Amino acid sequence: MEMALLADEVSAVEAERIGLVNRCVPLAAFEETTRSLALRLAHGPTRSYALIKELMYKSLDLELQSVADPRRQATRDSNSNRRSPGGRKCLPSETHSPLQGN
Repeated sequence: MEMALLADEVSAVEAERIGLVNRCVPLAAFEETTRSLALRLAHGPTRSYALIKELMYKSLDLELQSVADPRRQATRDSNSNRRSPGGRKCLPSETHSPLQGN
């Protein structure tokens, strides 16, 4: 609350330490770091990412209990029909095209 009300400047190191940002990188490494992150996301489970993003946006306007119920349903939907013969949950492999560079 103090940060929101007083708007004090926060250094990059402090912002990373308190979780205001995920990571800090030198300016020279910025482009490569963001490209690497983008490729990692592109090759990940994009359907799951979309569900997470949707639930996060919806949760901004909901109370805790009403957030938990759709999340449980999304987890069930994501896991349905994806069980290996041994009964363990598994996700199908997804193939994605890498991002095109400049």
